[in-house]
Amino acid sequence: MEPADKPHKLQQLLAGYALGNLTPTEAARVKQLLKHNPALVAELQTLQSTLAVVPLSLSHPLPSPQLEPKILQAAQATPQTVAPAVAIAPVKSRNWPGWTVGSIAAILLAGLGLETYRLRQGLAAAQLENQALTEQLTLTQATLQQLQQIELVNTRQELSRYQGAVNLLRQPDNRYLALQGTVPEQPATGSLVIVPSQGAAILALRDVPALPDEGQVYRMWAVVEGQKIACGDFRPDAAGEVFLQLPVDEWGATPEIVITVEPEQDLPEPVGEMVIFGS
Repeated sequence: MEPADKPHKLQQLLAGYALGNLTPTEAARVKQLLKHNPALVAELQTLQSTLAVVPLSLSHPLPSPQLEPKILQAAQATPQTVAPAVAIAPVKSRNWPGWTVGSIAAILLAGLGLETYRLRQGLAAAQLENQALTEQLTLTQATLQQLQQIELVNTRQELSRYQGAVNLLRQPDNRYLALQGTVPEQPATGSLVIVPSQGAAILALRDVPALPDEGQVYRMWAVVEGQKIACGDFRPDAAGEVFLQLPVDEWGATPEIVITVEPEQDLPEPVGEMVIFGS
């Protein structure tokens, strides 16, 4: 028999002991060696730790899809007879010479390599998703900046328009006409300031009802020597307010203002109901 203290024989005994595959005599021999050799105890513990994680690195193949019909076909063709029970003696293998520390480590490394490959695939997928999210965030930020610039331009234009209106209202020769709704359930109020020196007028209204039809507009008429002259069309905003600058030509000296609800097309005279009057 080969001496048990040779390095390769000792490795086989440790591997067999870790696998539980030694004869009683060999197992007793290993226990005896472990009592007097702490280095062997540490090596055995390493082997046992390695064997504990080997199943995690092994895949579990599924049976072939063609196996089930073959089994059923063989079962149907076999006579249904009860065979006498046959006692099968367990086969006991003394040791696995191939299961050395090196072979177990190789299996473990293969399993770890597969797990590393899977982790790299997951990392690559996460990086792609992160890149897509980064691109989407960049696009969103660019869109937000563009909207902010548009809003800033609109705000500046609106401010410039109000500043121009304020300058017009400060002219010394302005004429002021108070406006009032004529329908009790529509109490609109406002004013019309005519600036003869600038040939313009500022119309300001509040609590103006929304138009019942999209094809309709509010139209302001100036009464000049008994005739009504169309001055301009408008629609209130969502809050029912109107702030409008109108050009003034021959109707600048009008004493009265009438506002009616009209169709969008130009008409020489009002056909709709008068809803606001001013003088």
